[in-house]
Amino acid sequence: MAPARNAAFADVPTLKEAMGIDYSTGAWRGIAGPKGLPADIAAKLTATLKKVFEAREFKEFMANRGFGAVWGDAGEFTAFMDKGDAQMGDAMKAAGLAKS
Repeated sequence: MAPARNAAFADVPTLKEAMGIDYSTGAWRGIAGPKGLPADIAAKLTATLKKVFEAREFKEFMANRGFGAVWGDAGEFTAFMDKGDAQMGDAMKAAGLAKS
């Protein structure tokens, strides 16, 4: 379900090549807090996590293991999850795995 073939599996077609379904996904990581978390605590948590994300050690750790990394705050992560959910629903319908 990648946008391009994986070099390690060059003979395995993408979902788009195999079924004509234009959908891609990969591993994602996110951190969530409890509902009703006070805004000042959420802001401190977000600032600290962004500092970790921007650290050279974290970037090297991720890159050395073949992982990409994209920063998103709470709103951006919510939008990412909503978009991914909608795209997966469309792909499942196109594959006949869900009702249209």
